[in-house]
Amino acid sequence: MDDEPTLVQVLGRHLGAAGWEVRSAGGAEEALAILAGTEFRAILLDIEMPGITGFEALPRIAALSEAPVIMMSGHADSELRQDAVLLGAATLLAKPLDLADLNAALAKVLT
Repeated sequence: MDDEPTLVQVLGRHLGAAGWEVRSAGGAEEALAILAGTEFRAILLDIEMPGITGFEALPRIAALSEAPVIMMSGHADSELRQDAVLLGAATLLAKPLDLADLNAALAKVLT
């Protein structure tokens, strides 16, 4: 989930072309509603969103899904990456996303 529609589109096309079934949400509230009734293999989660932040959503996601969460941030640094992992994320990727890094992160969390 991400609040940037262009990024959501790009990720959806990229992951769809790679054979993934993709569901997208423009914010945490929408994503939590989707998660309540669907199983996922992995979840992409932006940290900075309007309303509920990614860090605030993370424990709520964990209560609804066992899927690994890959967080994203335009301000990724080692401290933020450490915070994300300590809160339960599998990893944190820096935005703008490198699609090869995304593919590698997905491969790592799904093995």
